Amino acid sequence: HIEFARELNDANKRNAIATFTKENQNKNDEARKKIKNLFKAETGKDIEPTDVDVLKYVLWEEQGHICLYTGKQIEISDFIGANPKFDIEHTIPRSVDGDSTRMNLTLCDSRFNREIKKTKLPAELSNHDEIMARINGWREKYESLDGQIRKLRGKSKGATTKKLKDDIIYNRHLLELQRNYWRGKYLRFT
Repeated sequence: HIEFARELNDANKRNAIATFTKENQNKNDEARKKIKNLFKAETGKDIEPTDVDVLKYVLWEEQGHICLYTGKQIEISDFIGANPKFDIEHTIPRSVDGDSTRMNLTLCDSRFNREIKKTKLPAELSNHDEIMARINGWREKYESLDGQIRKLRGKSKGATTKKLKDDIIYNRHLLELQRNYWRGKYLRFT
């Protein structure tokens, strides 16, 4: 990702990035608390979540508690604790592009990941249409964000004060970061 000097001097963009980062940190902090409560309720055991557990939880939430590849329902004890049944999986295999960002990760049935998917791209799998149906909400999410961004572009031209214009630009940048995340997750499956 290349940034131009003009973008580096854009305070609105820097503030949007800081907010986006803070939102993700808050999501991780909240996940840590929820893991403790849900794991205790489901298994009766206490756990101190690791960073990997938190990542798995965030992916689990993004996926609506299902494996995108198999459609199986996932319980918290299926991916946290000893002998997890679900792994963190690279949508585009690491051997292809080395991307280990959250945008390229999903929670996947361990057996499916190791025995069927292996180093294949999602589009190479026989159940690709089923997978795409399971992530349709991601497409709808990024398209909705795209519509909001377009509306803000029109509003910034009509802003009457610098503060109003800055607020609109900041919000547009924040929405762009969110849209790019969901679009990136979705497009990796295509």
